[in-house]
Amino acid sequence: MKGLMLKELYLTRKLRIIGTVVWFVMIVFFVLVRLSALYGNIALLDEKSVENINSIAYYGLVFGGTIILYAMQFTNCVLSDEKSGFRIYEHTLPVSETKIVGAMYLVNLAAFGIVTVINLLTYFMANAVFDRSFDAEYLLYIPAIGCLEYLMVHLIAVVNYNIRSAKKASAVKCALGMGLYLLVAFGFFTWMNSYSEKIMGFSMLTDEAQKNARLEELGLSDTGLMYHFFKDEVFPALEAVKYNCLWIAPLLIAACYFLSVRGLKRRGGK
Repeated sequence: MKGLMLKELYLTRKLRIIGTVVWFVMIVFFVLVRLSALYGNIALLDEKSVENINSIAYYGLVFGGTIILYAMQFTNCVLSDEKSGFRIYEHTLPVSETKIVGAMYLVNLAAFGIVTVINLLTYFMANAVFDRSFDAEYLLYIPAIGCLEYLMVHLIAVVNYNIRSAKKASAVKCALGMGLYLLVAFGFFTWMNSYSEKIMGFSMLTDEAQKNARLEELGLSDTGLMYHFFKDEVFPALEAVKYNCLWIAPLLIAACYFLSVRGLKRRGGK
């Protein structure tokens, strides 16, 4: 198992180094933006513009860096194993498919723990640099991002383990990605339209002049309507997901592991 885990780390070493460099450059960039907002050219702008730039830099530092570091530190060596010929070598090893797949999961789990600590330390540093108060919710938001990316990389691995051809696997992943995007976009529009009908009494596709007149009557704008939609509908839904993710995420990850092992066995992985 130790050798398999070292193999995972070796095949992804370049990606990890690149990810770390990109993350570090992003940290330096946003810190420089903050210094400029305090003492440089950005400080010459009006107060509202400076505050907006500070907010963008702060959230970019906390969440942008978090997303990049998680994404670049998780391994997915299924296709690399095919290209390097490791699949042939696997036949000579006294290891089962569960250990071959499990090595990837364990390496990624260790990366999840290490990167989470780094991202939380970065969050505390960002609070100090940008003079922001501590918010305990971020202690949940940051690992939640990592958990989502951990799940995504193993969903991709499921496709790679079950489809031997790299080109076919890429085509399937693109098709699934586009299908998911269209499904989310259509679902979001339908949800928003239903809320619009509840608030305004008619669909968002109604004549623009009639819609604007109704919004003016309600004392709202398009932006205001969107704000109330997120406040009344989206945020409560996200809260429900947040309190159920402790059992949903492990269940989905376990399903990915089972399907990956099954796919490796079907294709004669060992």
